Amino acid sequence: MLSLLLNYYSESHLLFSFWKILIFFLQLGAFLAGALLAETNFRTQIEAEIRPFRGLLLGLFFVTTGTSIDIQLLLREWPNVLTLLAGLVAIKTAIITTIGPFVGLSLPESIRVGLLLSQGGEFAFVVFSLANRLGVLPLELNRLLIIVVVLSMSLTPFLNEIGQNIAQTIEAQLDIPQDDTILAEAFKASDPVVIIGFGQMGQVLANFLSTPLASGLGGDSAGWRFVAFDLDPSRVKAARKAGFPVLYGDGSRPAVLQTAGINTPKAVMVMYTGREEAVQAVERLRLTYPGIPIYARAEDLSHLLELKSAGATDAILENTEV
Repeated sequence: MLSLLLNYYSESHLLFSFWKILIFFLQLGAFLAGALLAETNFRTQIEAEIRPFRGLLLGLFFVTTGTSIDIQLLLREWPNVLTLLAGLVAIKTAIITTIGPFVGLSLPESIRVGLLLSQGGEFAFVVFSLANRLGVLPLELNRLLIIVVVLSMSLTPFLNEIGQNIAQTIEAQLDIPQDDTILAEAFKASDPVVIIGFGQMGQVLANFLSTPLASGLGGDSAGWRFVAFDLDPSRVKAARKAGFPVLYGDGSRPAVLQTAGINTPKAVMVMYTGREEAVQAVERLRLTYPGIPIYARAEDLSHLLELKSAGATDAILENTEV
């Protein structure tokens, strides 16, 4: 009987340990999946989709993070906390600054990124929680490390400001030119022309906007700066490879535009081929941007009237497109 109880206990303990490790890998998998998706062309659309939940989850995260600080331990061990905090920031900054030039960053950029990323990451809480459950770290040391991570995260705005000042000082001393490529300008433009749908006519329009001919209509010598959106991943990939500033996402959704950093488009060109899709896109855009020009392509005269009724500034029939 005793052997059966011992066997049952050992199996239960093993199963419980396996389940805790499995939870850790599930959390790690979710973290890695988010990190991978953030580096793809889908990030703009994904960020727009999760925007309604981001504020709620961020608030919950900061509340739980704040309540995890042991104030009495902080006051008692503040010399050790400051030492660990300084060590964490210094070591991470040094490592990232050293790696930066090997991945194409200049020295000022490396220093700024190093300071910006020198704080402890959110995933540290997952690791510390697992370490606490498995008894890997003493409870007091675990709480001390959590305090260090929380304080390092609270210093991020100040470290970012310090990094900017250091980077600007180095750039001024070394006379480093700023990156001024057309592609970078297009994505950083505060009021670009937005092309929604990068099919055949969207590409023709993009080529026209890129030519000096467009500057005669009020653009600069390089034409109008524009950003295009499309929901076809292969088309986005091919366009990006060709040098066009194209993002994956539904550009007719204001949340997607705002996620891409576009608050006030100079104009919007709706190049969707679907009839209802184009009308709905114009309606959404007009509701958010009542004062900007919105142009669309129409299949026929009745479609043109629908687009105008939805709020389009003007529409062009397909058989009159050049």
